[in-house]
Amino acid sequence: MKRTVACMLLLSLCLGLCACGAAAPDPTPTPEPTPNPAELLCEKYAPVIDALEAGDYDGAIAAVTAMKPVPPVTEVQITLDNLWDYFEIREVPIEQTDAHGNLVYLWIDYLLTLKDGYELADLTKYQTGVAVAYEYDGVSYEYDTPCEIDFEAFTCSRAPSSTSIMHHSETVHYPDSYLHYSKIANNPVDQSNGGAYIFVFENLEFLSADGTLYLIGK
Repeated sequence: MKRTVACMLLLSLCLGLCACGAAAPDPTPTPEPTPNPAELLCEKYAPVIDALEAGDYDGAIAAVTAMKPVPPVTEVQITLDNLWDYFEIREVPIEQTDAHGNLVYLWIDYLLTLKDGYELADLTKYQTGVAVAYEYDGVSYEYDTPCEIDFEAFTCSRAPSSTSIMHHSETVHYPDSYLHYSKIANNPVDQSNGGAYIFVFENLEFLSADGTLYLIGK
């Protein structure tokens, strides 16, 4: 009996020691203070604010520009197979009138340009360019007497007195030199001019395209 009581007392003592040795529960952690949005903005735009306060407007613009994210740059190899995926031809009419406001000359330039939505990367950082070779026949229609010219169709009300063809081929580099070809007509309101003239382009063909474009965000 005494042995049983002694064992129970010893067990109670051990349990008490274990309880004393157990780590106390951690107190409730103190929440971190919520940052003030106004303070965050002031900290972010401190260089801009400092420049404005100093009257350095160029410095403020430079600081804002430096904060803009840098868009990704994609390298694209241009060939004749994918040339028209990135480029297109646009008409640019150029008119010349006389002192009375009458249309005398009409040029229509055709420019090879990037399609809308594409933008070249900074050329100071990326060397880029595309060599495009093309050829065409330039057809000249001349008239001995004045005639009314249809400037949309580039036709004349009279038959031409002579017609000549000039074959032309060229290789140009984009964007240093825009590939362009044009047609021109004149309607001589001044009868002393003695005739009319139309020059158009036919049989335009692109022979090759080779080069690298560095485009932003594509």
